Amino acid sequence: MPRGNGTGPMGEGPMTGRGMGGGGRHPDGLAGDSYRLGETDRRKLGRKMSTASSRITTTPNQGKSMKIPEFVKQAWEQREGPIVLTTVDADGQPNSIYATCVSRYDDERIVVADNYFDKTRRNIRAGSRGAVLFITSDKKSYQLKGLIEYHEGGTVFEDMKRWNPEQHPGHAAAALLVREVYSGSKKLEE
Repeated sequence: MPRGNGTGPMGEGPMTGRGMGGGGRHPDGLAGDSYRLGETDRRKLGRKMSTASSRITTTPNQGKSMKIPEFVKQAWEQREGPIVLTTVDADGQPNSIYATCVSRYDDERIVVADNYFDKTRRNIRAGSRGAVLFITSDKKSYQLKGLIEYHEGGTVFEDMKRWNPEQHPGHAAAALLVREVYSGSKKLEE
């Protein structure tokens, strides 16, 4: 499975301590920053998750995800430079960061390591959807949009810990569950 390039962090700067951001209620009305997934939630997400530490802070599968088209997966392997991850706060204010510690987890998810998130983490915990933008070596742009899962344990988190460089904290794995893919301004179908 493809792994991140580990070239180092870019984005919102260092955190001032663990547990920054978050607060409030889950988009489904659940209290706290995160919640444990029950077996029903795991089925709704459409994948198996490790029972130990399966914590995520997003609304489980609100609609159908899409498989990333094969030629977009190939383009991902030819990306150049950092990706751009965009989230939105509760007031609709966008926040974009550069990220280099990234990987494609499976046919439906792009993962960004939370090494130094601040506003991004708060937006994700508030239920933000997101977008990942990348450019290939032949200067073609691709944008993937969808829901964001925030894994603080479980299989996605463990996978991120394997490819995220040791010198970075890897507090969590932000996984974009892809629902739409664009090449330039053209929306692509599965």
